[in-house]
Formats: sequence, structure tokens, C-alpha cells
Amino acid sequence: MAKALMGYSLQEFMKLTPNLWLKQYLIYIEINNPDGIYKEKPKSIRKQVTLDDIPFFN
Repeated sequence: MAKALMGYSLQEFMKLTPNLWLKQYLIYIEINNPDGIYKEKPKSIRKQVTLDDIPFFN
């Protein structure tokens, strides 16, 4: 896939780190299919908890 979509040679691909390759692939998808990536962060389900809310510290 890296060779077909990105035009990498085998030597270039073997030198890339997985993180760099993933970032470049996401940029490729973003350019060619803008609706393919969900950019908004999901709302946090966790509630903010302080020390006053924990029964062991009261």
C-alpha cells in the first residue's frame, strides 16, 4: 500500500517509522477523502472528581 499510494521505494519504506508512515497515510486520506476522518473529539464521559468527592478524604 505504501508503494502504490505514496510512491515509496522499499528502501524508503524500511527507513520510515510506523508513526511517520501513519501520519502521512492519514494526510493522504484527508486530502483524497475528507469525509473519511472524524476530526471532532468525542465528549468525555468521565466526570471531574475532586478530593472532596472521595469518601476516604472527608
